[in-house]
Amino acid sequence: MKHEPLPTERHGITHRAAISDKHIYIRTGEYADGRLGEVFITVDKHGAEMRLLDGIAIVMSASLQRGVPLVALTEKLKGQQMGTRGVTDDPDIPLVTSILDYLARWLDQKYGNE
Repeated sequence: MKHEPLPTERHGITHRAAISDKHIYIRTGEYADGRLGEVFITVDKHGAEMRLLDGIAIVMSASLQRGVPLVALTEKLKGQQMGTRGVTDDPDIPLVTSILDYLARWLDQKYGNE
């Protein structure tokens, strides 16, 4: 697959959410046409879970930049169970099985089935 680099300056979204006792921040980078091209995940508490999330964000971003449809990625992450889970402060996604579950569901809401 051919790599489609993002522009040097790009728009995106910064989204904050709380899951149980943790705050997460999702940052996105978009192509000029609004397509999702990169994802960053930050958690207010560090540890093994954060390192795993960094790796997943890198793989997601590389995949998106090589033409993998977002839905192909998010469908694999929905319902994944690990670490942080429970009630969120997001009325559209009130309960999650993990940060990955939240990420996938939120990306689908914001960027649809690209």
